[in-house]
Amino acid sequence: MLNRWIFLKSQFKEETADVHPSYISLFENQMRWLHNPSPLCVSDEVAPYFKTEPGLPQTHLEGNRLVLTCLAEGSWPLEFKWLHNDSEITSYSTEYKYTIPALQSSHAGSYQCIVRNRMGALLQRRSEVHVAYMGNFLDTDQRKTVAEGQAAVLNFPHILSYPRPQVTWFRDGHKIIPSSRIAAATAGMDVGTESVLSCPYVRDMKDEK
Repeated sequence: MLNRWIFLKSQFKEETADVHPSYISLFENQMRWLHNPSPLCVSDEVAPYFKTEPGLPQTHLEGNRLVLTCLAEGSWPLEFKWLHNDSEITSYSTEYKYTIPALQSSHAGSYQCIVRNRMGALLQRRSEVHVAYMGNFLDTDQRKTVAEGQAAVLNFPHILSYPRPQVTWFRDGHKIIPSSRIAAATAGMDVGTESVLSCPYVRDMKDEK
């Protein structure tokens, strides 16, 4: 390469004796670059990467404020986008935080961050968010008439909640303690809670305080 550069330089000067010196200097600089390329021509861009990854699922109370952060490094500018349950909820911007001012039950699910720069894009692992809430239910009276010796069953009103609610029964303002005469059972915990209070002996229950 060096011998070829010397030859081209000599040939160029012979053929361009009347050319302005600046053009000759430009040619010489180009030949030098071919022989020894400048390190500045090697890209020093860094592809995006995450400094931290999401941890265990997190639970927050309904109505509270939630701030999710996407801590990433790489050559700037970095741009961020957020997904909720695989659906885009923001467009690309330089803001690495996603804020929910007041959590609702619909905000529960998985969140992911996408970070990108000129070198490419990277998708973060899922971050699971649970929202603790309790839905409304109708407070209605239940009247049951059963034959003596039969069980009286009271159904707990259907209610949506997370996590599942703890149910406590009261009689005349006093907490009912399950016993051989009074038993409580629950079912349907995934969606709501149905509690069944069973009293095998109605006459004995009337006498208890």
